[in-house]
Amino acid sequence: MRTIKFLTAIALAALMAGCAPSLHPLYTVKDVVFDRSLVGVWVSDDGDGHKDTWTLTKSGGNGYSMVSADDGEPARFEATLLRLNGQLYMDILPAEAPVDNDLYRSVLIRAHTFAKISLEDDVLSMALMDPESLKRLTEGKSSILPQAKLEDGGVLITASTKELQEFVSKHSDDGTLFGEMERFQRARADQ
Repeated sequence: MRTIKFLTAIALAALMAGCAPSLHPLYTVKDVVFDRSLVGVWVSDDGDGHKDTWTLTKSGGNGYSMVSADDGEPARFEATLLRLNGQLYMDILPAEAPVDNDLYRSVLIRAHTFAKISLEDDVLSMALMDPESLKRLTEGKSSILPQAKLEDGGVLITASTKELQEFVSKHSDDGTLFGEMERFQRARADQ
């Protein structure tokens, strides 16, 4: 039992690095959209030699497979594009762990994280939900957005999809919930 608790804590800590994980998706079937122009390779360069690359391919009906590569190992995700009140968001979920170990896979929690996005021509702008902003907006008011506090000080959002949509819709445009937009440029075939 200690092993399971320990592995669960490790998995949750890894999820908390720079995002606000949620047990539930931000979308319902009616919110999902597919934009073919999102398919491709997108590169963000901070000018200091650090590059992030997202490779998006069509997957299933209206979903995407996404590979995120930065300075570390590439990571695989499932991504769903959705529209709420006219604004585009991406719900990002880690792909199934490619580990052939039943115990390990049984304690991993695949959590959703959310990005506010805009797409204009060959520029994809994206901002992840900011965990510090989320804490400030909900501190002492857990009924606003149900969540569980973690031992490391982070939070795991436990709100239903409906509650998430109401909260995100309320705070999406006021600059308090999502971080700064990161710009990704579509990679040309010769790059």
